[in-house]
Amino acid sequence: PLDRWILEKPFGKDTESCAELCAAVAGNLDESTVYRIDHYLGKELVMNVLVMRFANISFNAIWDRHHIHSVHVVCKETIGTEGRGGYFDQYGIIRDVMQNHLLQILALVGMEQPLSLSAEHIRQEKIKLLEAVKPLERSDVLVGQYVGNKLGKPGYLEDDTIGDKSTVTETYAICVLTIDNPRWAGVPFVLKAGKALDEAKVEVRIRFHPVRGGVDTLRGCTPNELVIRVQPDERIYWKITSKVPGLDFSVETRRMDLLYAHTEASTSWPVPTNPNPVTVLPQTAASASADGSSGGPGGGGGGGPSKVELPGAYERLILEVMRGDQTNFVHADELLASWRIFTPALHELRAMKQRGEAPEPYEYGSPGPRQAEEVFARRFGFGGTAGFEGQKDDDTRRTAVAWGKSPGSAHS
Repeated sequence: PLDRWILEKPFGKDTESCAELCAAVAGNLDESTVYRIDHYLGKELVMNVLVMRFANISFNAIWDRHHIHSVHVVCKETIGTEGRGGYFDQYGIIRDVMQNHLLQILALVGMEQPLSLSAEHIRQEKIKLLEAVKPLERSDVLVGQYVGNKLGKPGYLEDDTIGDKSTVTETYAICVLTIDNPRWAGVPFVLKAGKALDEAKVEVRIRFHPVRGGVDTLRGCTPNELVIRVQPDERIYWKITSKVPGLDFSVETRRMDLLYAHTEASTSWPVPTNPNPVTVLPQTAASASADGSSGGPGGGGGGGPSKVELPGAYERLILEVMRGDQTNFVHADELLASWRIFTPALHELRAMKQRGEAPEPYEYGSPGPRQAEEVFARRFGFGGTAGFEGQKDDDTRRTAVAWGKSPGSAHS
């Protein structure tokens, strides 16, 4: 169809309002002409999730509850509402970020392989996954609200655009979702988002189980993690345990990095175009060999990787609208499935003020309500003092040392 309508969120506030909105849209527009935009679906690393999962046998073989301990989808912002409090106070961080952006990422991480990469087949698998997610209960959610700090940064309630100075709208939230299907039963999917925090990042962190039945002296090693950093500094990296170079036998956690901002643009070439409207991904040449030669066609000499300017999310998605490709847009059925998950807990949160409850306070620029998160995380089997965060990514940290040596004796 020539007519194409781009719709931007919010798509309702709960299941009922979303259903009313979808019915109104359906009464005036054909679904094939509607493009509900979620700009996270246009981000390079999010779009790579399906390729990484289904084109690499190493990932495909371990993508289940037998190997994965937990999945964390995180969105942290360093700024507060900054004059947008009047709008934000109607929604809160769960409606603003989790129910749409983070849940879409979760669906891509958890869905089964589609029959093809067409919009219809991807949508079918995403909906199946979302319908398998159990509705959130109030006990599955931790909420917080930022307050001013000693450096003069104002608290949320000090925003002049907020009329209700006793509002309990959350600026920080952690939701623990469970998926009731054979692949993911028992694996917690942790969504975390907040404003006015200590760092800005969006990432997916997939934590694997520790090695079972391993050698005694290696049982203290940190389990593997696969991290997909959506922004900033787009990258994918593995956290593995490796021997420290040297005469002593000690081990450490190291990172294997794929830096997305420095990809080898010169080593990609197109494959024949598929006659159907589904975009075919380009075939990527093998990495340059040790002698500097390239694996690409006509590949003569080697040169290093060149920096590639990644397209912006909206730039990419608007181009797909012009092409008539709905693959990276949200269908009405996905919206209804997502609101079904969050609506029960959101209605409970709305009644917090009547019950005399308030979100956990945290200082502007802090990691969030750390103490409350620690208590909350222990309920779901996450120990330690960092809540769901776990160990920070530090290439110099030694996580285990073999043959009786103490961690302090490892080389740094």
